[in-house]
Amino acid sequence: MLTLRQRLNRLDKPTDQTFSLDFFRGLPFEVKSAVFQGNGLFDVESLSSVSLLIKAEPTSETSLLAATVAAIDFDEDCTLEAWAASTGEQMTFSFSAAETNIDLGTDPKKKLWAVFKGLLTNGFSLVLARGWITAHESGIDVTGDPPENPAPALGVAEADARFVRFDGEQSLTEEQQEAALTNLGLGFLAGATKANGRITLNDGSSIFLEAAP
Repeated sequence: MLTLRQRLNRLDKPTDQTFSLDFFRGLPFEVKSAVFQGNGLFDVESLSSVSLLIKAEPTSETSLLAATVAAIDFDEDCTLEAWAASTGEQMTFSFSAAETNIDLGTDPKKKLWAVFKGLLTNGFSLVLARGWITAHESGIDVTGDPPENPAPALGVAEADARFVRFDGEQSLTEEQQEAALTNLGLGFLAGATKANGRITLNDGSSIFLEAAP
């Protein structure tokens, strides 16, 4: 799975853009984040949740992708050192392959607008980061569970009717063997016998076998 890391900041004033991320259409990815205030980690105890909303345009009312991490899933023990070493984060936003299977049309990639939104325990909202996230065409047509393998084209009875089967000894009745030979266009071999390098057909004619040189 593609893993991205993105620092979030409590924005006290609007900014044009705070990040740029990339992912493949039709493949899962996750974004690991930590919220900063200044040079220190923001006290996430004051947050009830954080959401990552991905939209077609900055002014779109609906989201193409959305993930929310509730306070119960925050890692409040994350440290600055762990974040800097990429060994810790306060929250992780995950998207499945099915969720990222969005329509890019004929474009090899498409820029989307993403916003990290925090909800405070007092009910107020914060913008923690916003910027462009680019969906790249992966060449995958279908996501989700792979299709089931088709059933065998021939059942056991049908296969027995078409082929002569040997498993050390002939396991078909004489009638079944004759039917199989007929289906293979070898009906003239039905009832044939082999002895002393000669195959005698049921019409009395013979086929002589020669040893390979």
